[in-house]
Amino acid sequence: MGNYTLKRQGMRLSPSELKVMAHMTEGLTDKQIAKSLDLSINTVKDRAKSIYLKLGVNNRTQAAVWAARNPDSAIGRAYP
Repeated sequence: MGNYTLKRQGMRLSPSELKVMAHMTEGLTDKQIAKSLDLSINTVKDRAKSIYLKLGVNNRTQAAVWAARNPDSAIGRAYP
């Protein structure tokens, strides 16, 4: 997974943010994501905040909807 440029804001999600996003779209909790990716819960929360900012959304539900509506993006391809 390379970086994906978000057309709307010209920002990129890092490979690590893409991994967190993929887990979020699967409905995993911060604790589950942290365990799966061997990260601290605070790191997962920080990455989630960064994702929300870059996508222009307010929460993980909106982020998952964004991913579902943008299937050609690296995020959308990670969406189950």
